[in-house]
Amino acid sequence: MTPVRAKRIGLWIIALLSVVACSDEPAVPGSRSTPTPDRRPEPKVVFPDESQFEASTSDGGGRVSCSSREVGVREPVTLEFEYEAGPLGIAIGGGVFCRVSQFWGWTPPQVLVPQRPGYVTTTCSNPAVRLDTEAGFGHGLLAVRIEDSPLIAGDRIVIRYGDTTGGRFPMARGASDRFAEREERFYFKVDGDGDSFATSVAEQPTFDVVATRPRQVALIGPSRVMAGEAFELSVAVLDAIRNRVRGYRGELIVSSPEHPEWPEQRIELGDDAAGARRFSLTLEKPGAWIFAVRDSEGLLEAEVSNPILVTPAGDERYHLYWGDLQIHGNLSDGTGTPDDLYGYARDVARLDVAAVTDHDQWGYEPLKGPSGGWRKAVSATEQFHEPGRFVTFPAYEYTNWTTGHRHVIFAETAEADVFSWSEDGSRTPEQLWKLLDGRRAITIPHHPGGGPIPIYWPVHEPAFEPVVEIASIHGVSERMDHPAVIHQPVASGMVVEALKRGYRLGFLGSGDTHDGHPGLGNPTQPPPGLAGIWAEELTRDSIFEAIRARRVYATFGSRSLVRFHAGEVPMGSVHPRQDEAVEFEGIVLADAPIRSIAFVENGEVAHRIAGEGLFASVSWSDDEPRSGDSCYLRVELEGGGWLWSSPIWIE
Repeated sequence: MTPVRAKRIGLWIIALLSVVACSDEPAVPGSRSTPTPDRRPEPKVVFPDESQFEASTSDGGGRVSCSSREVGVREPVTLEFEYEAGPLGIAIGGGVFCRVSQFWGWTPPQVLVPQRPGYVTTTCSNPAVRLDTEAGFGHGLLAVRIEDSPLIAGDRIVIRYGDTTGGRFPMARGASDRFAEREERFYFKVDGDGDSFATSVAEQPTFDVVATRPRQVALIGPSRVMAGEAFELSVAVLDAIRNRVRGYRGELIVSSPEHPEWPEQRIELGDDAAGARRFSLTLEKPGAWIFAVRDSEGLLEAEVSNPILVTPAGDERYHLYWGDLQIHGNLSDGTGTPDDLYGYARDVARLDVAAVTDHDQWGYEPLKGPSGGWRKAVSATEQFHEPGRFVTFPAYEYTNWTTGHRHVIFAETAEADVFSWSEDGSRTPEQLWKLLDGRRAITIPHHPGGGPIPIYWPVHEPAFEPVVEIASIHGVSERMDHPAVIHQPVASGMVVEALKRGYRLGFLGSGDTHDGHPGLGNPTQPPPGLAGIWAEELTRDSIFEAIRARRVYATFGSRSLVRFHAGEVPMGSVHPRQDEAVEFEGIVLADAPIRSIAFVENGEVAHRIAGEGLFASVSWSDDEPRSGDSCYLRVELEGGGWLWSSPIWIE
């Protein structure tokens, strides 16, 4: 390869990566500086510098279409894309660049071996034009360069991904995404003037990836209901990795094995149900209830619900709601449109609260870029917000690669905006909080104990950070010796280290799902976390108030009920200092047998109780409470599930 050719390829890669890196890793070596308590790292920009380039009027010109409207999940596919040159065409040396989706199993494109998967061919309608097509570079990239003669307006280039070359080599087809999603795209850019700098076409071609093989049923209800009051159970038909199967038609049968006197319910699912439906019922008998679901044909795996605690009717101030405030979709580095993510969270995972938090700058385009990703996210957030049934918040992830990532949650859409770490004026958390001043917003430290990047705890603002994420699909950030500790753990980033600093932080779990399955995740990855929220009602104001008051708890791979209090003082609150002992009490109704329950005081286990069964009511007395002490409940379940209450502090 000549030096000039090598330089061209290098510039093409920059052109394709020029908007934002598309990976779980920083794009600049060394940008993951591990913060330490005594050294704050200098911010490093992880995005390629575009200041040396100037887009020409022909860059990004033309349009691209796709011949397919949908493909099946994880099926061999052939996709044909047609590029039509715009009025200014493409000069010799310019080209069309494509990135095959890097996420979730697409076969990378290749142009060398017709017998191997992902084989790509290109043809041009103008016989005077020679196409120089290259693929690879380790990023799923495809470059189609114009040679011999320029491409003029109306000329067409056909790109066939997974070309079977006349049917002789069927194995040349590519393997599709393993997760269902609408508006999947292969991302296209155009270098119109041949300077090796390209910009995005105005409208990216999209197609849908659909699940077609029903295997199981999700059956989920509220964790706590009042006797004699109607509530809803939800059922949804899924494939083996929990994609929603929208085309399922059939009858589902719901029963309660431990309460055979309860009459079976038969639920019809048709095209109108989109693979999911809720149905109403009323239970009069107090106690723990678990339901089971099967299909009438015996073709789907039978499933059981989460436990539901039925309590006598009364005037309860707080109700338990389930939320996930960390969901990624295809506006950054995940799967699914905001509409589909909210629909799955509400109708399949039966969450009560959700926030789509795509990265500010970590995907094919900036979240607040010209493609309108932020507008799409906010529009979906408002469309799905339904007080009393499903609460959504406008949000995004502040993706700071030196001091850590944070979810930014806004109480109302009118107050919401994207302040990106890659922009001057919001590169540090302090600058971010200054910009948020006067807005009802909170920031939640994300995977603080390690993972992609730990949290730098010397930087903290109590006015904006009442809670911390203690668990997500990255693992557990409670402490270094936890059995499910986060990958690449860093001791200084653990939650117990923040507590030792005197920070009053409530605990919640987050999904950080990228697979389009908020609230459930998929069996090929670690389980997601969830937030249990004790609020007065299901409205934005009430949920936001509960989070600020730290009336929340965290789960990891579980949907279990937890209550924790000291007398009249609920979790997340401050107990007035007294000279007498403080009695801490907890109640757990778990979805798996309880292995142990620990009272953790000042980061260390003060009292441990062996578990038995799904229900436990426990207490422990701190006979010598001291000012500044904290105590929280940690529960280990059989099968790897974990639960953490928020702490209670002594004044």
